[in-house]
Amino acid sequence: MREIIGDLLDPAHGFGAIGHGVNLKGRMGAGIAATISARWPGILPPYVEACRSGELALGGFQRYEDPDGTVIYNLASQVQPGRDARLDAVESAVAAALVDCDERDAPTLALPQIGAGIGGLDWVEVRERLAAASIGHRCELVLVAYG
Repeated sequence: MREIIGDLLDPAHGFGAIGHGVNLKGRMGAGIAATISARWPGILPPYVEACRSGELALGGFQRYEDPDGTVIYNLASQVQPGRDARLDAVESAVAAALVDCDERDAPTLALPQIGAGIGGLDWVEVRERLAAASIGHRCELVLVAYG
């Protein structure tokens, strides 16, 4: 795992995949999720359907591959929008996404400070859990702080 300061969505970084926290209500209305859904509007219909059908569960993920080649992981970190992120769900979703990245030979999975900020979690605790979850994966976890 490594940490950088920058823009998670800057294609110059060349990340193999990016991930971000989502709720299970089918809304990407704030934070990085709103930015991602505005830039890649094709991500919304499958996400909304996965929430509606129950296919996306707390602590799980949904992988979206845009026609432009961008791979995005919707990481189910909370049930409700707002200050509802769950530490165990963040850890579980990221760990599962890393396994998927390993299977796909993705070199990196880049994340914002998932669960902190709008989600309400303490970033130091989240970071510790993510560091532990990243051990043993070929895919490098990159934490991107906006700066």
